[in-house]
Amino acid sequence: MKNSIKKILAATLAAAMVFTVAPATAFAAGSKTSGTEIPETKNETVDVDSKTVDAVTVDTTTAGASIKKIEVAKGAKTVNVPSSVTVNGVSVKVTKLANGALKGVSAKVVLPTSITKLGNAFNGSKVSNVTIKTTKKLSVAKSAFKGYKGKKLTISLKSGKNYKANAAALKKAAKAAGIKLVIKKTK
Repeated sequence: MKNSIKKILAATLAAAMVFTVAPATAFAAGSKTSGTEIPETKNETVDVDSKTVDAVTVDTTTAGASIKKIEVAKGAKTVNVPSSVTVNGVSVKVTKLANGALKGVSAKVVLPTSITKLGNAFNGSKVSNVTIKTTKKLSVAKSAFKGYKGKKLTISLKSGKNYKANAAALKKAAKAAGIKLVIKKTK
């Protein structure tokens, strides 16, 4: 009888542990922020604690934040795109500049290491200098520069194992849009 009770208690304890640990592990696995679920949002405008950017409008998914619009601080000569934004109290990594994200921006732009995707981000922009800090492989939309309003764009691209692929993707998109692009290799 004592062995039966011990077996039942052991099984109950094991089941309790499985049902407590498994959901927490699964919850964290689908998230990029150590056990905190990333809120899925559309067109969420969030304030940015920066001297160069007042706010950004983002869409968020479990893959990260996609910046749709940047509100540049008055008088800013350089726009430092944030590497993360806080949405509903949760820090979300910025991974993409979406279509029209830089519309109306004419200041120098610095993209963080977290950026891995460029949509038609330069549509309506007059940006003349961009620094891309990532060494990760970039996914560059063929239309990334379609609708660009400037005359010439200089991109400082960080050297690394994906430099050639990133430079080629940027050049291909620039050629498709008919814009003059200069790429400078940086360390």
